[in-house]
Amino acid sequence: VGTDGTNQDDIQTLTGLAAGTTDLGTFTGTTITDNISIKPALQELETAIEGVGTPAASSVTNVAAGNIAATDVQGAINELDAEKLALAGGTMSG
Repeated sequence: VGTDGTNQDDIQTLTGLAAGTTDLGTFTGTTITDNISIKPALQELETAIEGVGTPAASSVTNVAAGNIAATDVQGAINELDAEKLALAGGTMSG
């Protein structure tokens, strides 16, 4: 019983919110709905991340050409792996 106040203080510190707050407040982006609690917010993040998928094979070309979209950057990372790269004379080639 004596640690209840300490535990509550720890949870308050963990959330970064003031005492008595019942939701997470507002967010600047569109992924997490404003004024919801932690569990639904985490679910929205998980759903958003899992919905990204794997971009088309043209991602490396798009990034190299400067036509960069977030999905192209992730796609380029996915496409560039150790099996596809060879280091010759200090230059990386695919």
